[in-house]
Amino acid sequence: MANPALLAKAAVIVLTDEKARKAVGWVLVAVLSPIILLMRWNYSEAAMGCMELASALALYAYGRELRQLGEPRSGEELVEELRGRILPYQNRSSLKKRITELVEQTQLVLERTSVPGLRSEINQPERDIS
Repeated sequence: MANPALLAKAAVIVLTDEKARKAVGWVLVAVLSPIILLMRWNYSEAAMGCMELASALALYAYGRELRQLGEPRSGEELVEELRGRILPYQNRSSLKKRITELVEQTQLVLERTSVPGLRSEINQPERDIS
């Protein structure tokens, strides 16, 4: 264990000497910079995860609407259509301006996931199977 008197003496030397203070500052920068970069990378990974979830939600809602309209498509077709509409750098500024609108639409879709389709079984006309 470190002696408190030695730690206090070292702190006084570092705080009073300009050259020592700069050296300690550069050592702290060298040690903390990679940690800060790793934290930033982790946040960007989390943001990408949120974007992937939002894309999956949009794909689910779009596929559901197409099924309700009688135009079902396979998952691969839906993914290709979604990829065709994503323009990474062109959409960024327009999405920033529409954040509140998009949040409201997402909440609306989430609320409707448990609601039956446009024409539930009760509202569908009876079909003659024979």
